[in-house]
Amino acid sequence: MTRTAAAAWEVLTRLAADNIRIPLAELTDTPGRFDTLSFSAADVLLDLSKQRLDANVLEALQALAEAVDLDSQRAALFDGGIVNQSEQRPALHTALRAHWMLAGIYSGDWGAEELKDVHKARDHLRIILAHWPQSDEAKYITSKLRWDSQAGKNRFQHLPQRNKPLLDLFES
Repeated sequence: MTRTAAAAWEVLTRLAADNIRIPLAELTDTPGRFDTLSFSAADVLLDLSKQRLDANVLEALQALAEAVDLDSQRAALFDGGIVNQSEQRPALHTALRAHWMLAGIYSGDWGAEELKDVHKARDHLRIILAHWPQSDEAKYITSKLRWDSQAGKNRFQHLPQRNKPLLDLFES
């Protein structure tokens, strides 16, 4: 941890100790608090106005985010970069989950019959097998779906079972 990051954590620790002494009712009675501490995006509202936050805490959180270079770390996570230095390998779980979910959607699972496209589903399964051959998902594809690597598809007529979620099949 850099000195800047350590200092930012120290500030947050001090602010937490200070704010815990203030009655929550006193903190939440601040005029304009909801406007300052609520955020919305894509029809989701995050209301932090009833939390032990104030302008100083938000400023300290922003300083910590900058000290640890959160923007580039988040970008690296979604780009498959190395973000956990102890493992020294790319974080690809977000991409793997996306292909797994799309394979399920295109196979007609989760009530998405209008999106059913067995070719697209198989394309996503192929991507998983190519990029994450040791993952639990790849093991499931090769065993439960009876994947034929020569043909590049499973041996079932359907993928995998009509209206049965992939995760339910994975658990069995």
